[in-house]
Amino acid sequence: MKISVETTPSTKLLSKTLMAELDAVSVTHLPGQPFQHTVDRVNQINDLIGAPLAFPHLAARNFVSHSELTNGLQSMGTLRQVLIVGGGHPNGRVFLGIDDVCTVLEDLNHSANRHCSIDPNTHTYAKTLMCRYSRYDYGFNQLCLNPKRLATFKTQTVFCLPTQAQPAVLTRFIKRCGVRSTFRGIWHNMNFYHYITGTSFDVNRFWRDIGRLDNDVHFYNVGKLEKTIDEFKSEFN
Repeated sequence: MKISVETTPSTKLLSKTLMAELDAVSVTHLPGQPFQHTVDRVNQINDLIGAPLAFPHLAARNFVSHSELTNGLQSMGTLRQVLIVGGGHPNGRVFLGIDDVCTVLEDLNHSANRHCSIDPNTHTYAKTLMCRYSRYDYGFNQLCLNPKRLATFKTQTVFCLPTQAQPAVLTRFIKRCGVRSTFRGIWHNMNFYHYITGTSFDVNRFWRDIGRLDNDVHFYNVGKLEKTIDEFKSEFN
């Protein structure tokens, strides 16, 4: 099992001690923000560690030009992997979706492993296997707090989970992720409060209920990150 963490270009830099315990760190590409912000944070982390630990999100609909993508990729040097996501809104008019960005990387013969975002709230594993995993190395799920639903996603899936967070913080994160913007999202995630133990989300119990303990895990940094990782590794790694 590999453990990775998501961070943003503007949040506090993860400690070098924590990053030494991780297999990878992904850096988001936020709507309305230049891709250069993502590039700078990826380079900052990799220069600090001395290895390509960090990798970028490539949000297709956030790019405002083809060169913003290609120049950014070139300036990051060697990357082990990239995560191609759709992007929240069509802020740019260059790429319509993740496959357009994937085509650019293929045309460039870029050496990074190409991963994609998947949505267990709206798609089945069978459809994802046919439409996504035939072209991409791994899928990183959009927020889904239904362990039974996640458990149906078998090989090639990195399970993305929130860290130990207070209910109010987790609820805001769910809203920001758009999970409850559709009926399916509401239906599949309506029982996440069952995993609130004391004052925070019980990550370890949620992971046990997924039951696929051989899959890799990726943490959204929305709560007590270091405590979550320490307790998770103590039980499962």
